[in-house]
Amino acid sequence: MQESPKVLYIGTPSGTKPEAGHLAKSAGIARYAEARGWNVVPVAWSRGLRRRAPALVREQRPAGCIVECSAAFGAWLPPALFAGTPAVWLDCREGAFGPGVPTVVCDQGAVVRQAFRELQSLRPAAFGAVSYREARFWSKPRADAFRALAAAERQRCLSFAHCIHPKPRDDARLRGWLASLPRRTALFCVNDNLAAAVVAAAEEAGLAVPRDVMVLGVDDRDASVPDAPLGISSVHVDFERAGYLAARTLDAAMHGAPADPLGATFGPYMTVRRRSTGGARRAEPNILEAMRIIRAEACQGLRADDVVRRISGSRSLVDLRFREATGHSILDEILHVRLEKACLLLAGTRTSVDAVATFCGFASENSLLKVFRARFGVSMRQWRKLHARPGR
Repeated sequence: MQESPKVLYIGTPSGTKPEAGHLAKSAGIARYAEARGWNVVPVAWSRGLRRRAPALVREQRPAGCIVECSAAFGAWLPPALFAGTPAVWLDCREGAFGPGVPTVVCDQGAVVRQAFRELQSLRPAAFGAVSYREARFWSKPRADAFRALAAAERQRCLSFAHCIHPKPRDDARLRGWLASLPRRTALFCVNDNLAAAVVAAAEEAGLAVPRDVMVLGVDDRDASVPDAPLGISSVHVDFERAGYLAARTLDAAMHGAPADPLGATFGPYMTVRRRSTGGARRAEPNILEAMRIIRAEACQGLRADDVVRRISGSRSLVDLRFREATGHSILDEILHVRLEKACLLLAGTRTSVDAVATFCGFASENSLLKVFRARFGVSMRQWRKLHARPGR
């Protein structure tokens, strides 16, 4: 029996309680790996990992590696350490390693556009962008992009740079800045940790959240803590798709195929509304749970009505809230997940076209063909000829 290809996921969190974003990335990698029969082995981050990485790769002899870059340590594991072994860098800065290095990058512009639309819908008196003083490859670009969007709409946008590890004087400076803002200012914070600090500082300064200041973060840190006391509204980044894209990009590299034809960028898929922007008055059904159900069961004949029934609510209301949060319908998301798996099977296996339809939850080959041609402009057989992995 042929041994399953081994893939190392290097740089995973070493703590006992990884953040929701890392769990989602792992789930996305696992979703792809299951279909390809991979054995994914996580390698926890440690300070000596850069020194140990070459020996680790030689000892493990993996078919490929996924290198986590979301924290500062990503830059400490450059491509030179993986010479001769296919690898992809997940959630790194765009252009971090130059041309020819497979990467999966967050579309920061899309994240910020979703945040701006959400805050703009609250009709604030002014906007604000809160970033970190220290260098983080995503912090300044997010804040700059938000200010540019506000300027394009001829809206006032104030700025503040806070410390990652603030001292008492830094917290006092933040409280003073918040107290100076016009009432009903909408604040975009470059991540949820900063958003939580801003909400706490605002309340310490005697400001009411969200009546006086409305606060929106990024990453949906509270997804794993539904009853978090501060209730931070957040742009939930699609880390599950990031993991899936990393695995798909690695698959192409492992087989010497050209760069991923569908691209290797991920962005937001919804805005989660909580107390910090008045979410109690704009409560949506559990859209995150709906997305989880779709990602897990779309290829098992799942219908939009099935999703609605399991999260409760009328079809029209749930579809409205889902579209409002994600930009597309429940059915669109179901079809997207099914087509992802269809492309995976067509490119990486010898599965017959009619069997692909069955495995992906379509009633027939014709029903899949119509959707596939509408999305990609070619038939499934034509797509397979263009993108089949060598040696499949």
